[in-house]
Amino acid sequence: MATFKLDPAEAARHVSISPGGELRFSGRFVSSDGAVIDAATTSWPDGDHAGIDPGGMGDCAGGGLRRTSRDPQTHEVVAIATGGDAPLCKAAGVASPCIALRLGPLAKSRLLTRDDMVSSLQGQITVEHVAPPPPPEPNVARDAAKSPIGITVLLVALAASAMFLGWTVRRRSQASPIGRLRLLVRRVERKLSLADAALAATLRPVVKKALAVIEQKKVPSAAQTARIHDALTRVEQCLDNIATSAVETRSREVADQLLFEMQSALDAAAEARAL
Repeated sequence: MATFKLDPAEAARHVSISPGGELRFSGRFVSSDGAVIDAATTSWPDGDHAGIDPGGMGDCAGGGLRRTSRDPQTHEVVAIATGGDAPLCKAAGVASPCIALRLGPLAKSRLLTRDDMVSSLQGQITVEHVAPPPPPEPNVARDAAKSPIGITVLLVALAASAMFLGWTVRRRSQASPIGRLRLLVRRVERKLSLADAALAATLRPVVKKALAVIEQKKVPSAAQTARIHDALTRVEQCLDNIATSAVETRSREVADQLLFEMQSALDAAAEARAL
């Protein structure tokens, strides 16, 4: 941030600011006729000519500037560089943008020379170059999150986190006494669907009732939950034994049928040789 005092004897002064850069003019001059001259206006507070003239000490447009605000109480004027044409800078032989003064018109309206006008002024105007705020620090994480790849990675990570959380909750639920009992009931139901129809018809109502009791949490006691678990385990073991026996019976029947057919074939071969 650079600050300097405005020299009324200097027709134009270059200021090194980029388009959009801001200059703040503070203060005013008082001329010999009582006029108050700030960077943007001239005013006569008292007397027969009380009023305001829109022309002040500076010519913003001629210097490649644009006025954005003026405070009549503090005489603070704010202007920004436009980056456009600056004819008064060019006429004065300085680079644009510049602070171009209207000392000629002010002196002419008072029938004074420029030097007499300068010597008649009392006060000062301070010019402050307000530097723009520094650019934000690069945020790699934020920029990556805005890219398509970053968004995809973020979505995948969120989905994986949700799946892991669901898996963890499910594992904890299954590891509890009620969870283990629920899994046992489900296993028994699946085995009943493969069992003999008469046996399934006998056991399925009891198993369904056990599942309803579990889902409605009517057995909060760990001891009673263990009793139900033991009973269902016996039912499952019974179904496993029956299924194993059935498999063995079917296997024996297949083997017996195969042996019978083989023996019949041998007997037929022996008879054929004896003829």
